[in-house]
Amino acid sequence: MRDLSHSPYRAINAIKTPPTPTSPTPSLKHSVPEEPLGEMPKPPTAPFLPPFTRRETLKERLGQKYKDELTQIEAIEASRSRAASEQVQISKAVRRAMHELEITSIDLRAAQIRREHAENHRRKAASANGFF
Repeated sequence: MRDLSHSPYRAINAIKTPPTPTSPTPSLKHSVPEEPLGEMPKPPTAPFLPPFTRRETLKERLGQKYKDELTQIEAIEASRSRAASEQVQISKAVRRAMHELEITSIDLRAAQIRREHAENHRRKAASANGFF
């Protein structure tokens, strides 16, 4: 029979760890100041902005003396704005068409490659020695 008094399991079971002492150091948690439940926190205030003084427009400064010229300038600016908007729409349409052309070219090339492979398989199937 074996002598169990000298087994390693008995030595492990015989060792007892001491209890962990309570630490006198304060906890690391920060104390949260308690706020009264009835009060709402005040939102931050906006910085002071000086009052805005409206400046005269060019039309107001020049008055009636250059009324016709100012009307022409406004018409030219409106025309320029319309032309710029139209140019943006045209450039978007051109980019869209170019993208569609690129995608269609890729699809066409893929279809040509598939057709070539299918033709090769058809020739091999038609010949008696195609797969041997």
